[in-house]
Amino acid sequence: MHPASIAIAALLSYTNVVNALANPPIDADKVAAGYLLLNPSEGPSKLKALASNAATIPINRIYLSFVRPDMVYLPWSNTLEHADIGYASEGDYGFAEVMKHVVDLQAGGVEVFLSMGGWNYNCYPYFYAKYSIASFGKGPNFWKITQYGAGSASGCNEFNMWCYVCEPQSQNTSLKDFTIFPEPGNTDTWRAAQAVIESGVKGMPVQWHSEITPGAQFADPQGGSATTVPGSDYFVTVKRDPYTDFIHLAKDLGLDGVDLDYEEMWHADAFRSGNGTGPFQLDQTVYKYSAIVADMVNAIKSIYPACKLSTAAGAAGAWSTKWWGGNLKGLWYYSNL
Repeated sequence: MHPASIAIAALLSYTNVVNALANPPIDADKVAAGYLLLNPSEGPSKLKALASNAATIPINRIYLSFVRPDMVYLPWSNTLEHADIGYASEGDYGFAEVMKHVVDLQAGGVEVFLSMGGWNYNCYPYFYAKYSIASFGKGPNFWKITQYGAGSASGCNEFNMWCYVCEPQSQNTSLKDFTIFPEPGNTDTWRAAQAVIESGVKGMPVQWHSEITPGAQFADPQGGSATTVPGSDYFVTVKRDPYTDFIHLAKDLGLDGVDLDYEEMWHADAFRSGNGTGPFQLDQTVYKYSAIVADMVNAIKSIYPACKLSTAAGAAGAWSTKWWGGNLKGLWYYSNL
């Protein structure tokens, strides 16, 4: 969870006294924001409480989180059925109600963004266990490999959710709780984004991986198991680009902007370049992330020019020296070169 979400979580814990909060003056060029993690049991009441008190809450931007990166949304369909944000599970899946609360929040001076990603929607358990944790042989999470996999990644499998590296055993997760950011290679919009990145490559040659498709089987290219890629392949079936549909959804909901919460550490570690114990380069993940951004920017320009785009960037992403793996160190630094 983002550090910024601490503030919103604390606020939501006291919704019965939210009217007593004074909205401090925030300069027009400054942002005080928080993430609202939605779920069907508590999300609607929390969003309603915030919308009802928009003029007095001490923030001027809220991030509704999270939408899945394998989402599908058809323009003007006005349903969240295939763009699940964890709000409702029937009817229009909360579309009309969310849109009403968006209007109320904006009337109270609060911008509303929708965030794509979040940890569970970035985690491929097999690859995260093998390449981000087990391959280093040490680190704060290696105890999971020891406890559940007898000290080896080969002991991590679907029965123990790959040593519970994405979520602890207490969460009772299954593969359906996770997904990844796909590369929708069967769409013109994604291919256009790829072309933008390929034209400015400064590192290793680009290797795209559109074959890592949610719902499909993918064989570990470095040897090992073939596993089911977490997520839904519905976007492939209907030939849609989730990143373009994300902007269509933002437009139809009347949002102020969208947010990209990219945390695919597994991708950086699985496709890193370098020898032995390092240092390594995460060029392939820089290209993938940059292509996702380019795809969204292209969609914003053609579909919804008023839409803003933010990204959740960890401090380690500004790392500019040698990288030994993990934590997407340098991702945003190299994306800006």
